Amino acid sequence: MPPCLLQASPTGKAPSLLLYLQIFVGCGYTAGGQKRFAEMTDSNGDVQRRELWVKERLFDMDFGVALGDPAKTSIYLGTLMQIGGFTVNTRTAPKTEIKDMEWTKINPWGDLKFTGGVFLRIQFTNPGIYIQPYYTFTPGAIFNNDVTEINEKLNPNTYENDPSPINVKYNTVGIKIGMGILMGGD
Repeated sequence: MPPCLLQASPTGKAPSLLLYLQIFVGCGYTAGGQKRFAEMTDSNGDVQRRELWVKERLFDMDFGVALGDPAKTSIYLGTLMQIGGFTVNTRTAPKTEIKDMEWTKINPWGDLKFTGGVFLRIQFTNPGIYIQPYYTFTPGAIFNNDVTEINEKLNPNTYENDPSPINVKYNTVGIKIGMGILMGGD
C-alpha cells in the first residue's frame, strides 16, 4: 500500500479520509498529420486546387501524482511537456490532376514546437484504461513559431499585406484515452 497522508482519528469517531500519494513519470512519442485544401475556378473555368499537409512529431513527458489507492480507481493530477517539430507540405494543380503531383515541403528542416500542459487522469484499475482530459499551451513568447515564411510561400502575391511576424501559439484542449500500468509500491 502506498504511504498514507491522512488517516482517521484514533478515537474512530471522525469519518475516515485516506489520501494516497504515488508519483509517476511517463514518456511517449506522438506523430500526426492533417490535410486541408482550397479550390477556386480560374478564368478558363478550370477548378484549381491547393492541398496542404501538416505533419507533427513530438516526444512527450508526463509527471504527476496519484490521489487514491492506485490498485483501485484513481485520480492523477499532472503536468506534461512536449517537444518536437512540424513540417508543412503543399501541392497545387488542376483538381483533376492533383493526385499525380508531388508534395513540396515548404519548411524542409521543420519548425520547433514546445508546449507545456496540465491534465487530470482517471484510471479505473491498475493496470487499466484511463481517460485524461488535458490542456496544453505555448509557455511564453520565446516558444512562439513565426510562420511568416510559410505564409510567403503559400501566398506569394498577397503575403506582403499580412502582419509580420505571424506567431502561432499551440493551445489545445483534448481528451486522451490510454492504457496505464502503475509500477512500484510495497
